[in-house]
Amino acid sequence: LLLVHLQDLPNNKVALLRTFEGWVLKAKPQLTEADVQLLYLGFELQGGLLEEVGAFEHSEVSAIAALSLLNRLLSHEYSTEAPLFRRVLRRLDPSVLARMRLSHHILRDRGQSNRLDAFQVLESLELPQDKLMAALMQDDFTLREFRRWQESQQSWLSLRTLHQPSLTSRRRTTGNIEPSGLLPGRRALSTREYRRIADSAFTSVQMCLSTFTVPDGGNSGVPLP
Repeated sequence: LLLVHLQDLPNNKVALLRTFEGWVLKAKPQLTEADVQLLYLGFELQGGLLEEVGAFEHSEVSAIAALSLLNRLLSHEYSTEAPLFRRVLRRLDPSVLARMRLSHHILRDRGQSNRLDAFQVLESLELPQDKLMAALMQDDFTLREFRRWQESQQSWLSLRTLHQPSLTSRRRTTGNIEPSGLLPGRRALSTREYRRIADSAFTSVQMCLSTFTVPDGGNSGVPLP
């Protein structure tokens, strides 16, 4: 039904994708590998979700929404059928995966989460080097960016494990603390939401640092005070 609506209502793709996302993650329908492959590739290999992820010419906003949907379907945190979605995606030919144009999402970050979503989709694929390069359309720069992100993730996890307090310590330090009540009606963010915000912020900072260059001559001839 989503594929039909995407073809019939091309100007409402973002709303359609988000409605489908809410339904599939909450209703948890029983899907087969054939169902998932049809979702990915579309009818007669046209108009599927993977094509929508790379459809920048139609709408960059809808392409980002399609990538966000795909990432959540592949995420164990959001989708109970994540193993099925991952298994079917890994079996597809790299030339098909290239339709997503993930390198464009990595390079054309506009302050959205699409750069992070692209990294997470690539990580969930667990592709060997040659297929990974094919999925990234032989773009060496985006491959290096992905590897740097993976390294930063490993460093973050190692640091978190090193400094994580024991359960006994947490109980001792937080057991007698009562809510202040200063912010009534504010919902506390979950650990998953905090991590997503932190990952997105870290990726944005990393991208800024990677593009920062120091002019030749140190201070470009401007005298320091």
